[in-house]
Amino acid sequence: MKFTLNMYEEGCILTSSKQEQIIIASNQVEHVIMFPKREDCLKAPKKSKDSSTEVIIPGSTILLVLKEAVAFRKKELTQICFQLPQHNSDSVQISDNEELHDHNFVDSFEAQWENLFQSSFDVKDVIRVYNPKIHKVINSYHFQSDQGDANTSIMQGGMPYVKCYSGVNDGVLFPLEEGLLFFKPPKFIHRSNLHSISCGRGSGGSRYVDLVATLDNKSNETNDSIEFTNIDREELQCLNDYIHNVLVKAMAKDANDEDGEISDTAMMNGDSDTNTKSRKRKSQRAASVDARKATKVQIRSTVSNDQSEDDDDDFIKDDSEGEDESDHESQSEDDDSEAESDTESDEED
Repeated sequence: MKFTLNMYEEGCILTSSKQEQIIIASNQVEHVIMFPKREDCLKAPKKSKDSSTEVIIPGSTILLVLKEAVAFRKKELTQICFQLPQHNSDSVQISDNEELHDHNFVDSFEAQWENLFQSSFDVKDVIRVYNPKIHKVINSYHFQSDQGDANTSIMQGGMPYVKCYSGVNDGVLFPLEEGLLFFKPPKFIHRSNLHSISCGRGSGGSRYVDLVATLDNKSNETNDSIEFTNIDREELQCLNDYIHNVLVKAMAKDANDEDGEISDTAMMNGDSDTNTKSRKRKSQRAASVDARKATKVQIRSTVSNDQSEDDDDDFIKDDSEGEDESDHESQSEDDDSEAESDTESDEED
């Protein structure tokens, strides 16, 4: 399904060809994640036909994780997923004997989108996963078991993901400091929702291991768990290093910071009641609902003031000249599922 994406200072609006709308206020978005598709990580970069000093970069996939579901065609969507268009890198001098996949390219196009997402949505940071064929990122985990397929001539390795299954879905898992990201279909588990995580299974002769994430279900006594199965055993050590040296440490820091925040609040209020945290969350939730209503009114007002529609094929359109709001429009294609929207741009890789 094709949508038009309009970005504003206070959120975004997705409009279908039938003029159906999904309105997402800035404070409805909990996380914004930019990551590459597996097939794009397997491709060696190619020089642009338009410029010998630029290479073609496949657009990153964008995942918006919502705090509360939005309704669309009788479905409750908690995630919106779409892909940025293919574009060129910044200009760079490349010698004739230099391998393109050894170069670190600058991508100002996606850097601008990252800044736009951060300013339009009420998020502290945009979570980034970089394509290793384009960006040489230091201190990221490099997994080795994905060797490509019959159509790939180069040996792979150094990937930011591991191949696995989530239920019956064959996809890839990105182990991040912020949590676990599976694609496809997209599924993001922030570390704040994790109770525990472990990796390993079977005898030493087993080819595969599983990663089990137990969720912190605050409303029930029992915790649900999610399994990512059929991970190549050679990734076990790297995954355990990630769990103990990255994820667990980040979760422990979050817990210490939260305890300190609760303690400071209690001291200022002269109240050591353990319900302080609960009352704080309820007041924040109420304020968030009021803010979302006000923001939706503001966005609708902005759209109604637009005097004309443009059928330009460009993926990004800036209509902000002479206005206070930054309005970016793009064409995208959406595949709905029960709790998520998976959208891809019209432009082909």
